[in-house]
Amino acid sequence: MSLHLTLKPNERIYVNGAVLRFDRKTSLEFLNDVQFLMEAHVIQFEQATTPLRKLYYLVQCRMMEPHNDTSWVHNYESQLADIRKRCADLDTHEGVDRVDGLVSRGRRHEALKILRKMFEPEPDQ
Repeated sequence: MSLHLTLKPNERIYVNGAVLRFDRKTSLEFLNDVQFLMEAHVIQFEQATTPLRKLYYLVQCRMMEPHNDTSWVHNYESQLADIRKRCADLDTHEGVDRVDGLVSRGRRHEALKILRKMFEPEPDQ
């Protein structure tokens, strides 16, 4: 199974911890399993203003900095516990459980997709 992506000029893509940027429109084809994140889906630390956005930021950081395991795992688990403790909404709990399952299986890109869908109804906290 392969994956085709098209990047705009100067758009960044994060692939297995490396940051790539091309000066012109480029098509990429991944022929194997790869962890990647498009620049349009990257949030900055300052944008992580709600519990789900903080969780997203942590998963994103893990994809962008795969060598920084120790602090990531602790912060990720702490944020998960905080969301589960503070949020009474069943849909949010189920979504976070799905995200955690995907992250534990190394499917972080899918986990981020779910979190982005969960952002809309999320109240600021």
